[in-house]
Amino acid sequence: MVLVLEIAMLVGGIVALITGKLSISRTLQLRGAPARIAGIVLLLPLPLAFAVGFAIGFLKATQGKGLDESFRLVVGLVELGITLACLVVVVVMTAVWGRQPPRKRFAEDEYFEEDDVPARPRRAAPHAPPGGARWRAARSRFGHSN
Repeated sequence: MVLVLEIAMLVGGIVALITGKLSISRTLQLRGAPARIAGIVLLLPLPLAFAVGFAIGFLKATQGKGLDESFRLVVGLVELGITLACLVVVVVMTAVWGRQPPRKRFAEDEYFEEDDVPARPRRAAPHAPPGGARWRAARSRFGHSN
């Protein structure tokens, strides 16, 4: 079961690294650098579990002890702990930096045209005719003679 969770996290981590998006739930999503950092954390359980299992096995071998059933239990629990710790880190990152995903556009939005909404009456912009004081000041600033 732990291996299935690790493989799911591996796939999710690769997707997060490539796309820069990671959705934990419908309401929380990471985008950009935080999503890529979370993707790296999701990739960590397999190499960490391998390294810790290798180190424990190496220590047992240097002590001259064989690998018995308790070794498999210890390594399995350590692997489960590493996997759950990485998953908790990603969930906390998403809770802290996560935002709501952008609203999806519905099919009826595609047929929306500007003509469907009545135009708001616009006020005329104040306009100074050429030859006014502002216009003369601007021309003299740029070296034009009046």
